[in-house]
Amino acid sequence: MPRRRPRGTSVRRMARARVDRLWEMACECEDPTLAKRYISIARRVAQKARIKIPRDIKRRICKKCNSVLIPGKNCRVRMRTNRSSHITVTCFTCGAIRRYYVRRQC
Repeated sequence: MPRRRPRGTSVRRMARARVDRLWEMACECEDPTLAKRYISIARRVAQKARIKIPRDIKRRICKKCNSVLIPGKNCRVRMRTNRSSHITVTCFTCGAIRRYYVRRQC
């Protein structure tokens, strides 16, 4: 029977550090295909270690094509107020649309 790898805090800490490093490499990279590769590796590392990718990183990755979203360069960001206030991000690479709802501050 194979031994199970412990899923303690040290494994998750190392996975978090690797995800952060892969994110930095993807942002610095000039080649979009290489950046997509870094993002897919980061997602697999997070999935294997059962950690969440931070919200600020997750919102800057296209869920459909794994490209790094840079406003004005490969995505469009719009603030909409119909129905309820939300931010719409459209990826120019694959055409995917994501909506992030904004709560009103009282």
